[in-house]
Amino acid sequence: MRGQRGFSLLELVVVLAILIILSAILFSVSAKWIEKARISRFLQEVRAIETASMEFYADVGRLPIAKPSYDSTYGYYYWRFDELVNPSGIPGWRGPYLSKKQVKDLWGNDNGYLSPWGTQMGFETWVNYCPLADVHLNGECIRLVIHTYQGSDVRVPLSSIKEIDCAIDDCDLSKGFVYSWDPNDSFLVVLKGTYISH
Repeated sequence: MRGQRGFSLLELVVVLAILIILSAILFSVSAKWIEKARISRFLQEVRAIETASMEFYADVGRLPIAKPSYDSTYGYYYWRFDELVNPSGIPGWRGPYLSKKQVKDLWGNDNGYLSPWGTQMGFETWVNYCPLADVHLNGECIRLVIHTYQGSDVRVPLSSIKEIDCAIDDCDLSKGFVYSWDPNDSFLVVLKGTYISH
């Protein structure tokens, strides 16, 4: 028993320092994985909304209208995803085209859609022309508006927005199908597949 001894204070400090360094590395790597997963999920959701909208178009003969607001000045509807979830007497409707679980806002109401970051995500149906950042196409389309800030601790990182732009478009946030006038406020994604030329 006399030959046995405990760890010295120096040995305990060294082990503790190694554990702190390893946990910091693990936290950094896991944060990157989580952000990659959010980007991947967002891209999947964009495709799902695009597919749902075109299935709706094939059944009903028009793009889904995002309710409840209509701006008569500019001729577009925005925000709500109702028509992709609830038939509400629409002739030819064979949905739901999206899951009701997806179409929830921060308060659990069926009038919004949350991004993978927990920020509000809106839906606009353009009926006169399809707006890109640098051109207005003669036709109609659907555009998503994703808020990049929601409360003090919920934010979509600019690096993630740029990665989304590169995955969908041209890696230039000032133009194209993915763009933003102020990335601190929101970014926009025009769903390519929903563009219908007039």
